[in-house]
Amino acid sequence: DQLIDTLYQQTLGRVPDQSGKDWYRSQLNLGRTTLQTITLDLLGGATGSDALTGDNRLDVANHFTGKVAAGCAYGGEQTGVSSLANVTPDLATVTAAKTAIESRCAP
Repeated sequence: DQLIDTLYQQTLGRVPDQSGKDWYRSQLNLGRTTLQTITLDLLGGATGSDALTGDNRLDVANHFTGKVAAGCAYGGEQTGVSSLANVTPDLATVTAAKTAIESRCAP
């Protein structure tokens, strides 16, 4: 259950609806899916604000990756995850995340 909750939080920025959580749990228990596939399902099936959250998080992730490719210290997996944690459908959260990345990578 906790892994499914985490996947929803990391991809869509919200807790799962109970029916979705139950379905994914049963599919995992039956060996019909993997955590990786659930992640792809969540991203591929997102609509409305969920899709916008996913798009905004991808934008910020690409910004972070670009900074690392240009020489900014990676800082570990948690640094990248933390950069996305507060990104929502609101464009102001994208701006704030990118500003934090810029500050972290400043000389």
